[in-house]
Amino acid sequence: MTDAIAADGVAISLTPMELDLVAAFATRAGQVIGRDELLDLAPPRGDEPFDRSIDSRITRLRRRLEKDAAKPELIKTIRGVGYLYPRR
Repeated sequence: MTDAIAADGVAISLTPMELDLVAAFATRAGQVIGRDELLDLAPPRGDEPFDRSIDSRITRLRRRLEKDAAKPELIKTIRGVGYLYPRR
C-alpha cells in the first residue's frame, strides 16, 4: 500500500492498482476513459483479465476516495462509454 493525500489533507492508503487508476484519471482529467483504455493505462496485476474487472476496481477506489461512494463526485460513470474524472 502507498499513502496518498486526499483533498482534505487526510492520508489514504492505496494499493498499486488503485494508484495506477488515480494516475490514469489525473493525466486525462476532463476526458472520458473507456474500460479498454483504462486496462491499458492501469493494467491488472494478477488474475483480473476481463474489462469488467475495471468496474470492481473503480468501486473499490470510490470507497476510499469519495465522500459518498453511492453518489460519486470524483469519478463519474458515463453509461455505455466509460469513466470521467472532471477537471477541477
